[in-house]
Amino acid sequence: MCIYIYRGADLYFMLIEAMNGLGRFDVVEALMNPGVGGTFPQGNVQFDGFTDYWTRVTPNGTTTYPDEGIRSVWTGLGYRTMASDKEHNDMEILKEMMLEFAVEGKTLPHMIRMARRYGNDNIIADLVCPKYSNPEEIRSRILDKGYFIKWNYGLE
Repeated sequence: MCIYIYRGADLYFMLIEAMNGLGRFDVVEALMNPGVGGTFPQGNVQFDGFTDYWTRVTPNGTTTYPDEGIRSVWTGLGYRTMASDKEHNDMEILKEMMLEFAVEGKTLPHMIRMARRYGNDNIIADLVCPKYSNPEEIRSRILDKGYFIKWNYGLE
């Protein structure tokens, strides 16, 4: 049995990617940058499927933690420009994931998904190859769908 544990950032990126796929670019912009709470600081959330519970405003007046999005959680990160273009946003989401999930082994599946979605393995190669001393050899492997190390454990 395997129990996969998600961090809040995992869930946010899943939600942002889903909203991008649905063409809900206003929500993508908010969740990536100021959050729902930063977009609607006084409540009265205008995004379908989201409520004022995403802000500090609750019907009974209790204090909650506002949604601050991905980038506004850390002071000084700046704004990541999103657009009304799914592919552009997917690439920006992928770049942000690479910052958030560095050395966690979570970005390759996202890269593969983006490469398959847009039929372009250069998405992976452009991000991975500069890290190696033999970038053209690595690019060639990636473009031949060599995303994984072939490992023979003596099971021939």
